Amino acid sequence: MDSLHLSENLLLIGSWAEYVYEHSTLLQDYKSMMKTRDLDILVCNIRKFPSDINLPEKLKEMDYLVERDYINFATKFITPKQELSIDFLVGIRGSGKFNYYKVGKGIVSEGLRHTNILSKHKVMVMHEGIKFYVPVPEAYAIHKMVINHDRSPSKKRKDCDAVLHILPKLNVEKMNEISSALTKIERKYARDFCENNGIGITNDKDILIFTDTI
Repeated sequence: MDSLHLSENLLLIGSWAEYVYEHSTLLQDYKSMMKTRDLDILVCNIRKFPSDINLPEKLKEMDYLVERDYINFATKFITPKQELSIDFLVGIRGSGKFNYYKVGKGIVSEGLRHTNILSKHKVMVMHEGIKFYVPVPEAYAIHKMVINHDRSPSKKRKDCDAVLHILPKLNVEKMNEISSALTKIERKYARDFCENNGIGITNDKDILIFTDTI
């Protein structure tokens, strides 16, 4: 993606971000729980995605397999040796009437809510000579807290385990910096998650401050 000058508008999210946290300097002594072939990439701004780049065709030239869902036409890319399945996601804004969106040429992406938490708090990393962006670990955890209520039972449990696993490695001041910018509904979802999972927060319902007990 870096060769196509798309890196700054793309953000590696999901479980593979945990792999990056383990194999970079972002977290000390962290061991990822990541066990998935699915690699999720967030398109931070659809409008900034080049309309003249046909990414499916470019990836086909690199021997990637391009698959489309017959129901919603969502685009999925499979690496040449089929080690990874790559999905592009976009943030849902406003009422979010649709679940799938066209991105550039030839891509249909699933929508995901509350992605501003991730895209506003990202950091560039280099891995094996490739430059790309990931959310800071604190934003990664808070986003999982916020969306947990809307996940399927299996994914809800998996995300909960991921948050509780990474939480002891996170910076409380950074957590509070990010939480201070949450919307009222995001704050409620995150607070509910913390209360249900014994995560230390203040009692004030109008704010969300993590205590140093995490």
